[in-house]
Amino acid sequence: MMHRLALLFLALIPGTALAQTAVLRSGDHAEFTRLTLPLPAGTSWTLDDAPEVLTLSFSEPLERVDLGQAFRRITRDRVADIRPVPGPGLEILLNCNCAAEAVLSPSNLLILDIRDTPRPVPAAQPSPPPAPPSPEAPLPSALLGLPTGARLSFGTPQSASPAQAASVSPVVLPAEAPVEPAVEPPQAAPRFEAVPQAPMAETSMDFSNFAMDAINRLPEAPAPAPEAEAALTRELEQQLLQSIGSAATQGLLTPSDSLREAMQDLPPGRYDEHNELRPTDPGVSSTPSTLEADKEVDVSRYRLSGSPCTLAMPPLTTGEPVESFVLELGKLRSALTGEFDRDNAEAYMALGQFYLRNGFGAEAIRATQSVPSNPEIIAEMTAVGRILEYGHDRADGPFAGKIWCEGEASVWAALTGPEIAPGSDFDRAAILTTITALPAPLKSYIGPLLAERFVTAQETGIARDILRIVSRDLPETTPMREFATAQLQTEEQGQPDPQAYDPIIARNDDLSPEALIDFTDATLESGAQVDPETIGLLESYRIQYRDAPLFARLLRSEIMAQASAGNFAASFGLYAEQGQVLDPEVASVTVDQLAGDMARNATDASFTRIYFEHEATIQEMARTETANDVAERLLSLGFAEAAAQLIAPGAEGEAGRRRRLLRTRIALEARDPIGAERELHGMTGPDVDALRASARLISGDFAGAEILFRSAGEEEKAAEAAWLARNWREVQSSAPEPISRVARVVSDQQETPVVLPAAGPPTLATSRDVLSQSGETRAALQDMLMSVQVDTALDE
Repeated sequence: MMHRLALLFLALIPGTALAQTAVLRSGDHAEFTRLTLPLPAGTSWTLDDAPEVLTLSFSEPLERVDLGQAFRRITRDRVADIRPVPGPGLEILLNCNCAAEAVLSPSNLLILDIRDTPRPVPAAQPSPPPAPPSPEAPLPSALLGLPTGARLSFGTPQSASPAQAASVSPVVLPAEAPVEPAVEPPQAAPRFEAVPQAPMAETSMDFSNFAMDAINRLPEAPAPAPEAEAALTRELEQQLLQSIGSAATQGLLTPSDSLREAMQDLPPGRYDEHNELRPTDPGVSSTPSTLEADKEVDVSRYRLSGSPCTLAMPPLTTGEPVESFVLELGKLRSALTGEFDRDNAEAYMALGQFYLRNGFGAEAIRATQSVPSNPEIIAEMTAVGRILEYGHDRADGPFAGKIWCEGEASVWAALTGPEIAPGSDFDRAAILTTITALPAPLKSYIGPLLAERFVTAQETGIARDILRIVSRDLPETTPMREFATAQLQTEEQGQPDPQAYDPIIARNDDLSPEALIDFTDATLESGAQVDPETIGLLESYRIQYRDAPLFARLLRSEIMAQASAGNFAASFGLYAEQGQVLDPEVASVTVDQLAGDMARNATDASFTRIYFEHEATIQEMARTETANDVAERLLSLGFAEAAAQLIAPGAEGEAGRRRRLLRTRIALEARDPIGAERELHGMTGPDVDALRASARLISGDFAGAEILFRSAGEEEKAAEAAWLARNWREVQSSAPEPISRVARVVSDQQETPVVLPAAGPPTLATSRDVLSQSGETRAALQDMLMSVQVDTALDE
């Protein structure tokens, strides 16, 4: 009980605030320079933005600000110098007329961004907006094509009769006419009356062609854009193909042998009668069904003959390098429109191939999908375009499952899906040959990307060969190649090399956060602790990319990095604040790992406080094994009820067996032998026998407990049970000497007892025997007590 109270008391004591050095860190970005400074809790701050000088003032004095790393990662292009000033505060001298923005993160990290945009100039007082026109003001006559001075109103003059109003056809506008009040019932016919203006000649106007004249003055509608017209053409063509497929499925259409023979005679890459590019080795394809939902690119056809590894699109490993990218691009674009302004599908495909060979994925997709063409060609070129744009194609792309092929398709298949499955059967020679033959722009991007995926799949041999080919053909290094090389070294060495990752992270480009995440995850996988500087960089990038898809990955890496440093309170706090952005599966794995690490490594006080603060989250997301670890830690600290609640659900397999054993221990802690026996029903094994023996001890079956302890191999506990069962012979043979001597004395006295007379005093011999046994018993008990160490702290 005292142990529990001590733990609860420690759990409620807030952490002692230790004086620490606040390190000012920095980082250069393309458009701004970032400075970060951790502040003590409760410290407020102000920023004074003067020309070329920024002054940060704090409400509380800081213990110490370390400026030694201020210019480690930045130049002096924007920031000239940083120096402390009394107050307390910091003075930041600038080399530019830059704007500054400051924000305080939830973890008390002050973030100051010095941007290239000029400081805002106080705006002049804006002039008041013009008053809105009065509802009664007349509309300009020119907008309606009326004579100057005419006004449109509804109703008839008070002096006009209904018959007169109905018979009005022309309107006479005198030079000077008095303004008469207008009555405006909604149902009356429109009329025109004059607005007092300068004198003008009498004019008349016929309303019979008023609507037609107004329509004729409207601007003409623009012609449909070529993209919209092409999309409409593709939609109509798709509907036609579906109708033809439906008819063929029902047996209403049969293939024409003459048309097939005519198509076979056409040279590859030329148009046939259907304005469709014919692939080099198309095989025979059949549409199995037209009842499927529309897809972005229809490739749902069975291939009945031909090699599945043959590309439908033109290969990207062939072709001569162009002298001028701009001239070649202009030449290809000028050929997009043929005779009679018709789209040249072959030119669009050539333009798409040109874009792919030079590494432009989005442009290639746009070009290939602009005109109707062979759906297999469009599907393959679109897949390569997605690889160039996003780093991989979707898992159901046209190259899925073709990593075993012997041609170019093997490379695009290796970049299909989120990752290469470990142990995949790929053609090593075909992949290396394709990488060697790729154009330089493609090779510089595809090579490192493919090497990174093979490293993730634990295929370091081919990854090293790919990087060697890229380095040989393209001596100038790239950030992607440096990143792939660092990943390869990490996989081979078993832990990341900071010297390989530091230049990539310090570059502060789009690849830097990816490299930081990979370095952190590799450090965690190696079992090492993430250093505080890396944790600080993770927090800075997380704040910077808070609206980007990369935010969730940065968040998870920071949570696990904090846990590796033993800061479980910060890890669970960060998850509680922002964990909702994580994918449900990722969130579950994250909480499970946090709970397991905390159960194994946290101190008793920290574990107790954090568990009861986040008990619901741990119970919901912890896996069976992790919940067992946490329950065992709770049980060892004396929280049997909380442990029982955590492992109340059943489980299967080895984890379920361990859970039943834990519930047995909880029952024994509650002195419930029946509940313990119930949990152990049907189970066997030495650990089961030991727990069942403990239950027998509680119920008073000492002899049964002795047998079970001995079956479990726990001889010391068996000797204790034998002592309680008064099995002195067993105690003599199994207990240590002082205890066995007492057992031997008791056993001998039981075998040869001294018989005292029923009446009268004992004889001298009987009294001597009694004294002898008493002395022997006293000596044996004294030896046994001397062998037991007694805590004498209370006597001091």
